[in-house]
Amino acid sequence: MFAWLVEAGWVSHNPFRLMRDKSRRLNNQTPRVERYLESDLWAWLWEWLNSPLEPGKGSRACFEHARRRFIFGFAYLLAPRISEMADARMGDFQRSEGRWWWSVVGKGSKTARIPLPDDMLDCLRQWRHALELPEYPGQFDAEAPVLRALDGQRGLGHNQLYRLIRATFLQAAQALEDSDGAPEYVTALKLATPHWLRHTSITHQAQSGISLRHLAESARHARLDTTSRYLHSEDDEWHREQQRHRLTVSYATSLKTPSNRYNGHSE
Repeated sequence: MFAWLVEAGWVSHNPFRLMRDKSRRLNNQTPRVERYLESDLWAWLWEWLNSPLEPGKGSRACFEHARRRFIFGFAYLLAPRISEMADARMGDFQRSEGRWWWSVVGKGSKTARIPLPDDMLDCLRQWRHALELPEYPGQFDAEAPVLRALDGQRGLGHNQLYRLIRATFLQAAQALEDSDGAPEYVTALKLATPHWLRHTSITHQAQSGISLRHLAESARHARLDTTSRYLHSEDDEWHREQQRHRLTVSYATSLKTPSNRYNGHSE
């Protein structure tokens, strides 16, 4: 019945689908997403991306610094696929009734509209400032590419964007290794690909408490069980509860406790 109601447009989701997806998740039938950056590693990476340039750097270095920061902010805040980032146009960022949205044509040529977090709007404004453009997109540059080549005009191709993100991960890995960072984090950065950013975004959104329904819509997943692969909250809760099971009395303490068995008395 709910499947029909969804098809008819009376309801947006089938609640029984959610129950089925949770059952699959608990039965480990759906593999979890593991290729993402943990929160602490992402926090370090974002701080590194925002490190000020050394004095005396030229305009090209400043442009590349601003572009790299925007790319990673875009990827983390909106969870786009690499092709969606490369194909994005300024006019895709639109304001409606006082709220900003990102319109995107994604996988399977499906159109979606994603709410723009305030941090993403800030990233966009800063990037447009680097491009010497007005603060917000308008009709005059609606068809202009969001990501630009060094000339500030031409768009970035899919392969160019892939290589840029991959090179950034490797540079970050070297910087973290030079500062004696955790070896497992250095390894993660060396292995990371652009798609890890999408996984990281969706995972961190789930960890921040965004509902499964809205998370699935932002990620543009056709099935809720795909989105459920990013939910690690049950593991966190399980791990916290398991800490209740402890060796609360040490052997040293128990041996100091008088008992008939150890003081020579017999029953």
